[in-house]
Amino acid sequence: MTYIRELVRVGAFPKPIQEGRYLKWDLVEIDRYIEAKKN
Repeated sequence: MTYIRELVRVGAFPKPIQEGRYLKWDLVEIDRYIEAKKN
């Protein structure tokens, strides 16, 4: 979770996640989002 929190801190995720609702995201969805950002 530390890694995801770091991404949130630097604004790598869309607004809903920045507002702290990222915890409701399915981990697979978070994985896909991170992969999509890399490509």
